[in-house]
Amino acid sequence: MIRVVADPSAYSWESRLAAAEARIGELAAGQAASLAANDRLASVSERLRRVVDDAVARHQEELGAVRAERDRAARRVEELELEIADLRRQVSQDSTNSSVPPSKDPIAARERRKAERREAEGCN
Repeated sequence: MIRVVADPSAYSWESRLAAAEARIGELAAGQAASLAANDRLASVSERLRRVVDDAVARHQEELGAVRAERDRAARRVEELELEIADLRRQVSQDSTNSSVPPSKDPIAARERRKAERREAEGCN
């Protein structure tokens, strides 16, 4: 605050010194309060840092577990795809593409071959 004084000699140096010392006291009290608040904030900040570090560690563990599970699932999918391909190959085998005798062919395969032969003979 700026004080306008008409006559500077109206105030003695003692009163000005007392005012300055009072102001210094006010500033010191404010500084002490600020330092105390700073210490509290530093303590809270440290606690929060520990909480965040713990959360990050837990997240990393969970992420590792999820990735491992994903990798196991991907391997299982690959195994099942190979098994499906093998089963499809086995189902599609008949006497024309394997060592199975024609008498062991399913009826549908025999009928299909007969129809194909008829068509081929009809085209000649």
